Amino acid sequence: MPSEFRKPTTVYAYNLCLPGALMPAIERRIVELRSGNLSRYVVELIAFDLCRLRAHTLTAPIARQPLNVQHAVDLAIDRNYLEGRKSHRAQMERIVKDGPAEAELLGEIAPVSKVKHRVWLRRRHREAIRQRSTCLGFRNLTEYITSLTRFDLLLGGPHEEFPGDQQYTVAEIAALDERTLATFLANQPRKCMVDYLVEEAAGRAMSPEERDAELTKVAENLCEQAVKSHKSARKKRS
Repeated sequence: MPSEFRKPTTVYAYNLCLPGALMPAIERRIVELRSGNLSRYVVELIAFDLCRLRAHTLTAPIARQPLNVQHAVDLAIDRNYLEGRKSHRAQMERIVKDGPAEAELLGEIAPVSKVKHRVWLRRRHREAIRQRSTCLGFRNLTEYITSLTRFDLLLGGPHEEFPGDQQYTVAEIAALDERTLATFLANQPRKCMVDYLVEEAAGRAMSPEERDAELTKVAENLCEQAVKSHKSARKKRS
């Protein structure tokens, strides 16, 4: 009898539980990025986060909302996401100023659900991921990955740290792992496009604390507008 296929020792399994309302957008995003599967997509998100060390000011507050609020936000994110849309200032400015789509654009009302997936993460990053998730205040790894996913679907753009449309040899992947870990350990947070947008809107350079304060307001607006849209859409269907 042939031996059962085993995953390489460079990865470890994690049982990820994602919001069902986000899964249609996640599946479209994986196709867009040519990531191939959910595990590769999640690894790309984590690599970006470990290298940039950007505070999750835009999406972490959503994880602290009641489940019905998170669900409304996720429905709005799914409806807002369009494949192939590149990350640019006009798009981010619309998110900052307007929040999610209005009720008439929200689409079908899906029931609240969670979808379980077994994903394979990079073993070399295991401790860094744990430290990063804890530092950001997430209760578990699922909350951390969900926050990354929401941010990615809101803003779009390529995955520069670990492009999904490129094939790598085992040696090249090992080198990427080491580079990502070294960048994380250097502990030098880097600005993202959303930071430049906030500064452009303010007309001046801003401290990290000032940018975070502005993005916290955006997160509050996302939650408020998504709930309003969700309620309005339900009334239209009743």
